[in-house]
Amino acid sequence: MGRRSTPLPDGLGAAFDVALARRRAVSRARLRGGDLIAPYYGVRLDGSPEDPAQMPASPYERQRLQRRTAARNYAPRLHTGHCFSHQTAASLWDAPLPLERDGAGDPVDTPDLHVTALGHLAQPRTAGVVGHRSYLSLTAVAEVDGLRVSSPPRPGRRSACFP
Repeated sequence: MGRRSTPLPDGLGAAFDVALARRRAVSRARLRGGDLIAPYYGVRLDGSPEDPAQMPASPYERQRLQRRTAARNYAPRLHTGHCFSHQTAASLWDAPLPLERDGAGDPVDTPDLHVTALGHLAQPRTAGVVGHRSYLSLTAVAEVDGLRVSSPPRPGRRSACFP
């Protein structure tokens, strides 16, 4: 009979911040449990990874879904002065994008997440995340599916955070 994991406190959500869990008395050992996934430093997922068989056949839709999933997974770590930007923002806004390709010309399996720091804040730095910085005056931020996202440029205006 296998060892049972201690249940997590209610209200953490499917993706949660490790620091928040520690403040809610979750032990370090529990946060290293085999039933939790660490998609980014400081973030844990309560559940199993997505089944590759459930991914769309279209490589364009697959990359869009991967960017959206990565944004939801990173969201607990997103600083209030940061927003999703560039290809990640375009995917969240359902804008068309070319395929991201690797050095051999094949579509990448896991596209990078793009996060922009607004104003004087430090850029995010962690594996799988490309950090950017933008002036507050050049970046409008909106909410898409509960996520802070740079807005697409309006006609006649430049945007520092949208492809």
